[in-house]
Amino acid sequence: MTDCVVYVGNLDDPTFKWEGGDWNGNVPARLSPEFPPMTQHYNAEYRAWVKAGGVKCEQTDLGAWVACVTKAQIEESLRVNVGCFRGTWFCQFSCV
Repeated sequence: MTDCVVYVGNLDDPTFKWEGGDWNGNVPARLSPEFPPMTQHYNAEYRAWVKAGGVKCEQTDLGAWVACVTKAQIEESLRVNVGCFRGTWFCQFSCV
């Protein structure tokens, strides 16, 4: 199965470049664990959410795409794709 890893990253990471990176691990440093849990090939639910929401994505590495989203978009993504996982880090975004 092809992996599609999603995490909140630090776009201010000094080693990350939106443009002109060296394509050798040019991704932002992680600020969160991976999410949402993969339930289908290539994380189909998350990719559908990105496409439907018109989320800005750029390829920054040979195997990596980076999306620039707001906190509200992250919260919406978690509600749509993950639901509420009480007792986990997801709750800081999605549990009411």
